[in-house]
Amino acid sequence: MSTRLRLFVALYPPPLVAQTYLAHIKSFLDAQSQYPFASSSKLVPESQMHLTLQFVGDIDHRQLDETIESVKRAAAGCALLECIPHSLVLHPFHGPVRLIALQLACPPIMRELHARLTLRLARRPVKKSSKGYGKKSQSHQPLQPTEHNDEIFWPHMTLARFSPASPHRDELDQIVAATGVEEVSWPRFTASSIMLMQSVMTLSGARHSELARIYLTKL
Repeated sequence: MSTRLRLFVALYPPPLVAQTYLAHIKSFLDAQSQYPFASSSKLVPESQMHLTLQFVGDIDHRQLDETIESVKRAAAGCALLECIPHSLVLHPFHGPVRLIALQLACPPIMRELHARLTLRLARRPVKKSSKGYGKKSQSHQPLQPTEHNDEIFWPHMTLARFSPASPHRDELDQIVAATGVEEVSWPRFTASSIMLMQSVMTLSGARHSELARIYLTKL
């Protein structure tokens, strides 16, 4: 039995919201059936749709209690998180496309929570970026894909993956750019808790299991 645990901190949408998002992305892909990339796409399982707040990485199992305590301290006093769909985006941002994600707005409280988690859990120093969470911005707007790098928090939820990665970048860019994310169709939700999750790779893909749940503060 492995003594290493691969961990991340995440929030999850309510089941009905996740089902709605998946129904929309399925309709989106079905409408593109004339393109080769449509047949190589696969929706993420409903139970695995999540927004990663902080990737922890591999730890020794003896560090689990300490890690849980760090997450609790980072979340102390944090208000409920309003999760507002913003746009569909492709990843990576250049070259063959591996996935379609739903990008969310990034309110200050979400950026602050990510910053706290990073300071307590990140395995390497993270530079303060004037465009990322190091800036005390009041803007809820997420950064545009061209601005992304490893030092910037990008709140998103993966909806579908391409296997193999799709080379049809230009077609996907144009279609996604023309696809609006209207609130009436893509509902917002409020996250009242965050979870410390373990990821285990199996022959059928990654399997996620909850190790700890931390409830946020109602204001």
